[in-house]
Amino acid sequence: MTRVKNIKNRKMTREEQIPIIKQFEAHSLLMMTSLDVAMTKIRKLEEENMELKISVKEAETKISLLEREKRRANRRTVIIADSHRKALDFDRLADFLGDLKVETAYTSRECSKARFPGRSQEKVIPQVMQNYPDTTNMIVQLCCNDLSNMRDLSDVKLMFKMAKDSTINTVEICEKAVLENKNLSILIIPRTPRADSVLLSRLTQYANDLVFQVIAEKSLQDVIKVASLESLKTTSSREITNLFGSPFDTKVDYLHLKGKLGKDLYTSALLESIALT
Repeated sequence: MTRVKNIKNRKMTREEQIPIIKQFEAHSLLMMTSLDVAMTKIRKLEEENMELKISVKEAETKISLLEREKRRANRRTVIIADSHRKALDFDRLADFLGDLKVETAYTSRECSKARFPGRSQEKVIPQVMQNYPDTTNMIVQLCCNDLSNMRDLSDVKLMFKMAKDSTINTVEICEKAVLENKNLSILIIPRTPRADSVLLSRLTQYANDLVFQVIAEKSLQDVIKVASLESLKTTSSREITNLFGSPFDTKVDYLHLKGKLGKDLYTSALLESIALT
């Protein structure tokens, strides 16, 4: 028993270890070589996959550009807005939309005391449809002047009713346009925020919110969309100045977007809504 135990515990001589060590080294070298070959193949596949992804991305970009150009070529857009149109960058809009025309309408309905007779949506939109029968898209701004013209009224209840009527008027005029032209799509721009009067600001928000309800009641959601001007909301005096202009500028009325960021913010908000709709 003692002899067997000694055999089991006997250490290998150096001469006995050398062949085993060499065999282990050869096996390790073979594994390292195989690993290098595998890593080379993996890198090559990754490079090919990256090239494929780039090619696919480039193809998708080209297709997207072609589709955009096709839409631009087939699109005929008319923007109908009041004096706030001056705060829009029409070069940027035309670059995205293609063929673009601009018409002015200050009020929703005709008024005997109108400063600009014949410049209501009631008159202008039918004229646009007649003058540009190939119009495919119309962008219509809810009328700020309808609310500004109430400035001297004292009956607040009446003012809210008139604000509601203004929104309904615009939607009804747009509804008539899409019924007469089945290929027409309309995007309504809400009235821009204002900081000239707390009451008029409330009226603006109230009348803007109503547009969704009126469109839904008339089941016009597929042909009349509403742009979002959420990015124009202001919560600080700095934001108000950036949007409307400096309080030291006598031309600033806190209604028109004359601030250094006014045109960019207004145009960007409209472009984003156009892209989404």
